[in-house]
Amino acid sequence: MQEAADRLGVSVYTVRRWIKDGKLRAIKPGKEYRVRQSDLEEFLRSREVHPKAPDRSPFEPTFNDMLGEERRLGYLRAWRAFVYKLIQRWEETPPKTAAEVGVVSDTMQALLNEGAFQRPPETLTTRNSREASEWLDFSFLFRGIDRLNKIADAVQEDAEAERRRATFREIEGRMAG
Repeated sequence: MQEAADRLGVSVYTVRRWIKDGKLRAIKPGKEYRVRQSDLEEFLRSREVHPKAPDRSPFEPTFNDMLGEERRLGYLRAWRAFVYKLIQRWEETPPKTAAEVGVVSDTMQALLNEGAFQRPPETLTTRNSREASEWLDFSFLFRGIDRLNKIADAVQEDAEAERRRATFREIEGRMAG
C-alpha cells in the first residue's frame, strides 16, 4: 500500500479509505491490503482528467443566435405585411381622422424602440446573404412606411402630423447611416 500511496502522491490512509469505499480495487491475502499494478493503472485511468474544449469565439454564431435571427426576421416580415396591408386598405378607403393615422406613428415608434432600423452593411457579399436579405426586408418596410406617411399627410386635422414626420425622419436617418 505504501508503494501505491507513493505513486499516487497521497497517504496510506487515503489509499485505505479508497479501498474501503470501493474506489480502488485491492486484495487482502492476510491482514494488509495489496494493490495490483493493473488495479492501480485502472484506478488512474478512471480518474484521468481531459482538458476542456477551447471556448467558442464570442463572434461565432450559436444555435440560439440563429433562432433569434429567425425570430427577428419573422417579426420583421410580419411588420412589413402589416404595413402593406394597411397601405392597401388606405388606398381603397383613405383615413379621414387623426385617430386613424395614429397607427402609423405608433408603428414607427415601436420599430424605433425595438432598434429595428440600424445602419446598412457597408458591402454585401454572398457570405452575408442573410444580412442582405434582412436589409432588403427593412428597405421594403421603410418604403411601406413612407407610403403610409404620404397617405396620412392628406388628413387635414392631424394634430400629431409633425411628430409623425419627425419620427419618420429619424427612421430615414438610421436607414441612410
